[in-house]
Amino acid sequence: MERERNGKRVILSEQTFEKITETLSWLVAKTQARTALFCDVNGHLIAQRGETVGYDPHALSAVAAGEFSATSELAKMIGQSDGFVYLYHEGPESNVYISRVNPDFFLVVVFDHAVALGMVRVFTRKAIESLAPALKPVEEEKASQEAFLDLEFSTLLGRQLDQSLGI
Repeated sequence: MERERNGKRVILSEQTFEKITETLSWLVAKTQARTALFCDVNGHLIAQRGETVGYDPHALSAVAAGEFSATSELAKMIGQSDGFVYLYHEGPESNVYISRVNPDFFLVVVFDHAVALGMVRVFTRKAIESLAPALKPVEEEKASQEAFLDLEFSTLLGRQLDQSLGI
């Protein structure tokens, strides 16, 4: 599965995608949540489990990404260099728990008042821990691409400087 990340393609293997959907199904079953979404930081919905009656999961993903970005700035203002790990919103009928998986992905869990926040927090943390090994190759690929681009850019810049100086 491919997704864009800041103009770059994020490629998830079939195994990684299956692990994500399996983990979301587990999380929904354990927490009795209405839905669980796995999204990238750009707001793209990657996977969803549970019901989404009454709202668009793609729009929810995009708004959650924007909110996470905005609160990252808030965190910086109060001296939190890494931003907040989770956000929680309590409504009259439903609650939303948003948790960072890693710098590139986050989870959104929508649940009713009958479900205890503590249970959602504990099982979401366990879900994130179980996703870490599956997402490690994605992080390594990102680091490899960035290193390659840095090297390629340095090489091209060096050649251009040599040409302009007549070396």
